[in-house]
Amino acid sequence: MIVNYSKQTGMKIDVKGDKKKYIDIEKIMYIQSDGDLAMLVLNNNEKIYEIKPLKDFEEELKDFGFIRINRSVVVNRKYVSEVDTKVRKRKLYIGEIEFKIAKSRLKYFRD
Repeated sequence: MIVNYSKQTGMKIDVKGDKKKYIDIEKIMYIQSDGDLAMLVLNNNEKIYEIKPLKDFEEELKDFGFIRINRSVVVNRKYVSEVDTKVRKRKLYIGEIEFKIAKSRLKYFRD
């Protein structure tokens, strides 16, 4: 899958935490959720929390190179450093951070 990451440049997403903020989507490395509480992790390791279902983030960001890899994580493919699609492993890395890829999502990473 070829992704044009330049579409991310200048685009922002509004996040309603303690106060409303606008975040450059190109700075979001991944979004991890626990129920409706989502944690956005930025490239400077800042964490921003918002009460919003992960599926809403997935829909909002899918055209910008973001992909859902399991029930609780959406990643910005721009920051993915390694993908291991072997049957027993199914892992994706953003730097040193390891995520499990759901079997149903492997199709997005195989050529």
